[in-house]
Amino acid sequence: RVNTTGGAIDRSITLPNGEPVAVTFGATEAAPVFTGLVTASAGGFASVSGGFSFSKSSERLAVGASGVNAFIGAGETGLQVSGGNLGVIVNTASKRFGLVATGTVSLLGITGVTVSAGGIVRINKLGTSINETLSTPAGEVQLNFPTNADVLELKASGSLMVQEFITGSASFAVKKTTSGEKTTLVIQASEVTAFLGTGASTTDVDDDLGARLTNGRMDFRIATNTDTGASSYAFAARGTAELVGLSDVTVSGSIVARKSTFAEPVFLDFETADTSDDVTVPSNSMQFGGSISLAISGFTTLSGNFGFEKVTIGSTTRIKLAATEINAVLGSNPDNLPNTGDEVGVQITSARLGAVLYRDAAGNSYALNATGTAALPGIDGLTLAGTLSARIN
Repeated sequence: RVNTTGGAIDRSITLPNGEPVAVTFGATEAAPVFTGLVTASAGGFASVSGGFSFSKSSERLAVGASGVNAFIGAGETGLQVSGGNLGVIVNTASKRFGLVATGTVSLLGITGVTVSAGGIVRINKLGTSINETLSTPAGEVQLNFPTNADVLELKASGSLMVQEFITGSASFAVKKTTSGEKTTLVIQASEVTAFLGTGASTTDVDDDLGARLTNGRMDFRIATNTDTGASSYAFAARGTAELVGLSDVTVSGSIVARKSTFAEPVFLDFETADTSDDVTVPSNSMQFGGSISLAISGFTTLSGNFGFEKVTIGSTTRIKLAATEINAVLGSNPDNLPNTGDEVGVQITSARLGAVLYRDAAGNSYALNATGTAALPGIDGLTLAGTLSARIN
């Protein structure tokens, strides 16, 4: 579409075959413009479709679009940015470009995993910095790349749900790699929360019962075979442990949520040089647990390695706990840490624990049993041997 009249125009011209063609321009539409519905591939990172408008000035091609869908992945598996706006600047001399697309992010092709977030696709292949605003039919798009570095990224913030396992939220960034027939999406997330329990479907936190991970980070990998279309995923999220729903029971420590549908173990390094946060996720596994201290008001603190599982039967939800290497003191333990020399009283060491948190029509309740080796630290001249249990119902 080109208008060189210097003003608005609204006419209809009849072609030799009798078909009418509308010639309509606004008063400010003076530049040569191409418009239409197209699908484009951007840097081998994303495919983008929508209603596009192209205009050229000197060595600069500007592209604006609304109603944009951008897909990052392979086959039918990947992350989609829907209903967004897009702006592109192309340098026709260097044949390089910069692109920004915004919209709603969802995950396609992975059964049981749901992502709902707002996101932005950012690509800079210009070889230079840029800070420019482009207009689209649905609003403005800001292209702001402060350096000349190449950028290929999707950033988003929203919710993540793994069916019958956890619900959570995160801010995450996505990279895409391709090797032969294998395409991998690498998702690194911060500000992660994850919850294993009941009540998360409501905004009222007072009805929550379960274990929560907060202040976490997540490493999520999705691999797709482009020849067969088959996809597998694995993720691990680690953060601070909380227990919600029981006023007289609190937890402290760290917790890890992990799941994999791969046929082999997957090593996740959170893309850091720090090896202390590395996690290996076993094949076809689903785990939620960590090194935790569980304090029961007026009774004792049980420290050890805990695992959590959610089971729902009818209207009753049970959060099952199993733990090993449990240590507990009935007496004085000022630092609430095991085997530090300040314990005085009856001690259970190397115990195994089983516990259940209940949610039914009557409310929240729990029962637990920890059984291990008996000891009597801190009391000169008096020893204790045998087996002890800490039991609460």
